[in-house]
Amino acid sequence: TAAAGSLLRELLAEADLTPERRGRAARAHSGLAANAAYDAPSTEVLADIIADPRLPIADRGEVRLTLGLRVAVQGGDRDGFALIEQAADELIAERPARAARALVALAMNERDGEGAAAWERMAKAAAALENEPDEEVAAAHRATRLTFQAREGDPGLWPELDRLPRDASSPELVRQTTRALFNVGDIAMETGHDQRAGRLLTESRALARQAAVSYLECYSRIALLRLDGLAGRWQGLEERFEALGTEYPDVAMARVERAMLFGRMAASRGRLAVARAEFESAARYGERESQVTTAIRAAAGLGAVELVERGAEAAAVVLGPAVAILRQAGAWARGGELLPIGVEVARGTGDEGAARHLTEEAAEALDGVDAPAAHAGLHQARGVLLEGTDPGGAIESFRRARDAWRDIGRPYEVAKSEERLARVLADRDPQTAAERLAAAEATYNTLGAASDAARCQHVRRDLGLGRMASPGRRGYGEALSPRERQVAELVGQGVSNQDIAQVLFLSPRTVEHHVASVLRKLGVGRKDVAEALAESES
Repeated sequence: TAAAGSLLRELLAEADLTPERRGRAARAHSGLAANAAYDAPSTEVLADIIADPRLPIADRGEVRLTLGLRVAVQGGDRDGFALIEQAADELIAERPARAARALVALAMNERDGEGAAAWERMAKAAAALENEPDEEVAAAHRATRLTFQAREGDPGLWPELDRLPRDASSPELVRQTTRALFNVGDIAMETGHDQRAGRLLTESRALARQAAVSYLECYSRIALLRLDGLAGRWQGLEERFEALGTEYPDVAMARVERAMLFGRMAASRGRLAVARAEFESAARYGERESQVTTAIRAAAGLGAVELVERGAEAAAVVLGPAVAILRQAGAWARGGELLPIGVEVARGTGDEGAARHLTEEAAEALDGVDAPAAHAGLHQARGVLLEGTDPGGAIESFRRARDAWRDIGRPYEVAKSEERLARVLADRDPQTAAERLAAAEATYNTLGAASDAARCQHVRRDLGLGRMASPGRRGYGEALSPRERQVAELVGQGVSNQDIAQVLFLSPRTVEHHVASVLRKLGVGRKDVAEALAESES
């Protein structure tokens, strides 16, 4: 599209070009750009085109609509909605169906209080389509309506997806079907329908490739990688995200999902400085984006890091605005990550009333809503709320959270619920508590979450639950022991001895001993540990 744009610039520079030909050429390029993956040069071409005062108003509206969609949706910058709103004004007199398309796009913005006007804009778009029926714009309207149903956790959504046209002769109808499948699949992942999400995203990727809609193919690939992360398939995931980011360097979604994943994995491994930087990067994107979920997820991750490093008061500064966004947008079906950490931080600041209110508010909002992850998060939040006052209620809540996460298929969340359950069970049933803690630790070790696994060992010692069953201590000779391997992996990731001590709940002197042993056994210096570990595993 950038090459075509250069040719278009030359064509539009011709002084004797008729308005009709000028508009037709601009619309043709706009159609090309609409389906292409986001890149800065093509976006600059569109901006240059609408700056041409000789372009007919309605044609300028067409190009401005495409530019706005690229900026707001693919570029992840809600400033693009100002362009879309202006395009609607330019289109309404001559092309009401295209104005309806702009109104449908505007309805997708749920920030700055705009979500309250979404259904009103959809109604105005439907009215415009009555004046000028258009099958393709009607398909966009339907795709957006399905997106809203998914956001709200509407149980009636699923049968409607089966009726979407997969083999229509119109490329735009197929594109809108692909968009609907992607949007619903992506939101299904947010709400905890992970198996359905996988099927929908796989289908949207295949349809996008078939219809040559490269940006939707890219989006589907990104979402499927995220789904792998949620399912605990962490091996090689960082490299796959890096490769996708190289392939699509200007696509904002690739950058933000990479940051979220890297932040999550870094936190689980005790690399809190790295996790903080990644979540802060995602949060900056969330401030610009038109959807609220990125801001909510980034705040949940960053708030957890703040809680560990700086305490509840610092975490509350991060989480307060995110909870406000959650409430304003009514995004309770997508708030499963935020609820538990929100309640924990409120309790940590001594505000039991706020913790209770958030839990009760979420429970009321989620009544009858089809959002397994939000309900699992609510169970976890209730467990946190009840830990100090009603151990029996906390135990039941953590069990429900664990079972819900297990049904969804997210082992990391299962392990976190198991760990919290073990803490509450320790006084009542030490044997079961030890079993639950061992299960959590085993999952963390499988995932490579060294810091989480070490915390389980620390909790076991603090609660007097005894050691995990093992065949007995043995010597490892010149091979790395399990603890030395944990230390070696952190050294290979560039973690300092002081931070390793914090991550693994060890004394600095013990860490120094382990590092010296690792370097001796591997026969390398500190900067070469990662390479030596990789060679030993190949």
